[in-house]
Amino acid sequence: MLEESSITCAPLTISSTDRANQLAITFKDDPRGSQYFFRDCLIVATALENDLILITNNKKDFPFLSDKLSPQEFITTLL
Repeated sequence: MLEESSITCAPLTISSTDRANQLAITFKDDPRGSQYFFRDCLIVATALENDLILITNNKKDFPFLSDKLSPQEFITTLL
C-alpha cells in the first residue's frame, strides 16, 4: 500500500531538529518538561520542513499542525 501511494519517509535533518527544539521550548512550563514533547515536536518539524501531511492515530497530540489525517481519513482519500 505504501508503494502504491508513493509514501516515503522524510529524512531527519539538523534544521528539523533545531525547529523541534524551538517547538519543544514552548512547553517549558508544562510539569512534564519540554523533553516530554520533543518526539512529537520532531515529527511536526519534519512534516513542516518537508511540506508533508502527517498521518497519525493521535491527531490531538499535534495541535500545532494543521495538515494531519487519521489513517482512516487517509484511506478515504485514496478511494
